[in-house]
Amino acid sequence: MPRKTFLRLALGVVIGIVLLWILFRKTDWAEVATSIRGIDQRWLGLAILCTVANQVIRTQRWSYIVRSSDQSRFRSLFSATQISAMVNFLIPARVGELIRAFVLSQLEEIPLSRSIALTTLDRVYDLLIIILMVLVTLFVFPIDQDVVIGPHTIGNEDTIVFSGKILKPAFIGLSAAFLIAVSVLAFVYFRSDVVLSLSRRVFNVFSEKLTSRLESFFTNFSKGMSIFETTSAQAKCLLLSLFLWAGQVASVACVIAAFGITFAWYVPLFILCATALFIAFPLTPGMIGQFHLSVMISLMIAIPETQAAEAKAVAIVTHMVGCLPLIILGMICSFREGFSIKALKQELA
Repeated sequence: MPRKTFLRLALGVVIGIVLLWILFRKTDWAEVATSIRGIDQRWLGLAILCTVANQVIRTQRWSYIVRSSDQSRFRSLFSATQISAMVNFLIPARVGELIRAFVLSQLEEIPLSRSIALTTLDRVYDLLIIILMVLVTLFVFPIDQDVVIGPHTIGNEDTIVFSGKILKPAFIGLSAAFLIAVSVLAFVYFRSDVVLSLSRRVFNVFSEKLTSRLESFFTNFSKGMSIFETTSAQAKCLLLSLFLWAGQVASVACVIAAFGITFAWYVPLFILCATALFIAFPLTPGMIGQFHLSVMISLMIAIPETQAAEAKAVAIVTHMVGCLPLIILGMICSFREGFSIKALKQELA
């Protein structure tokens, strides 16, 4: 394994271990196990079904983006999506998105730079829905209240209080960052001439060969964002994005319901929104620890009477519901398309 890949994995594992230690030290595992054993299997099955169905919706949404510039088969798009999801759960920093672009370029002979643009655009629609969820959450949830974490919740001896005054600015700040990212991509497409001119001025000083490569990259990247020219395709992508994230909310709601917890309609929305923001920059393989901490804390903020052991059990099951089906689908697609884990690792290097 290349040194930089090893170091990236090692760092992610260390961070994950630290987060798991913070979250689960002094945990009463007997209570956690009791909570998990008592879950309603029917609700759990519905949660898994939502997770799998979302992958079909995600692939269909991506097909509108890809086919705005290149012909592609649904099978190739589905395989690239599932292999990407599997890699995202095995390696930190969302490198799976690069793998998705690589797999699509190999299966459909699309230039890699354009494939990267197509993959990036798919995530843009997720960012737009996350921003919408944040706005809804800010409107319906009393997010300005103090967050109180009781003793022994995350191994702490004393009560921890976070001022509610920092939560709303944090939500707004992250949403603003997402919106800026979307705006930058739109600028790259609509003013590609400016971007190319600027790149020539800056990089010609260093190397004409490098400048030529960058121009080729930006040209293909810009072409990959052709969906901006098709209003109907954009509308379909936005509609499917709403269905996709509604399915995500439904999956979280099913897991909570499986534990027999009574909750208001906006609780799964708040948990998903908080978790999406918290794991926007994944630091650990499979988001282990990072995901669990966000689900647990957001659940206890939304439903203060929730016991720590039960919140940890919900976090564990929610992660497994979102993780295991995607890893299994990813392995099946990798085998079917002839992509070995070793080959994918080499590509990441």
